[in-house]
Amino acid sequence: MNDGDTSLPVLLASAAVSVCDTWPDPEKRREQLLAVWAQLGSDPDLLLAAAGEVAALPQPLSDAVDEIERKARIRELLGARSPEDELLSMLDARALLERLAREQAE
Repeated sequence: MNDGDTSLPVLLASAAVSVCDTWPDPEKRREQLLAVWAQLGSDPDLLLAAAGEVAALPQPLSDAVDEIERKARIRELLGARSPEDELLSMLDARALLERLAREQAE
């Protein structure tokens, strides 16, 4: 993926990560992602292609070891997510896309 990549799989992968960042409820995530997929044309192959693109999305930078505690306190004050939380959202997004692709194939 390059910085200007706006292919449909990349767009859906980005949307899936955003949905997983925003909604903790699995059913809400599913509903929101299906709505985005519908806006992009509902091509069943798109779900699996997007799942593959999640790994190519920019990943959050890990905190330096000597900065972990300080940054954790700042994040807590701001209500911000940690790099680990962001990576978990990426994994959740990929799993959700793969699950939806399997459902559509049935």
